[in-house]
Amino acid sequence: LAYAGEVSWTPEASYRAGVNWRLAGLAEYQLTPRVALTAKLGEVWTHRGPDRLFYEVGGKVSGKTAAFELRYVGTDLEPAQCGFLRNDWCSPALVGAVTFNLPYLPLRPGP
Repeated sequence: LAYAGEVSWTPEASYRAGVNWRLAGLAEYQLTPRVALTAKLGEVWTHRGPDRLFYEVGGKVSGKTAAFELRYVGTDLEPAQCGFLRNDWCSPALVGAVTFNLPYLPLRPGP
């Protein structure tokens, strides 16, 4: 079982939200060398906007050059607090991600 933490500060967050602080805790449990369960829980404090809790729970399958993640994500914001054109963007959702690890190719200087 591996644990990690995140702390971030942004002087001007997206959508003119002002100063933004973010604190999160992460956990990952390796089922096999290639399969892991993941979880994240955190809070965001925003100067001009609602503060919010957020969570993610999911799993990850990794290969030599690629990984696939499937996570269930959500927040404690109500749809009216969301602040996006589509209020359902703050609803809990299933999110997938594919990551590719490409080999390092050094750039050669020109002739």
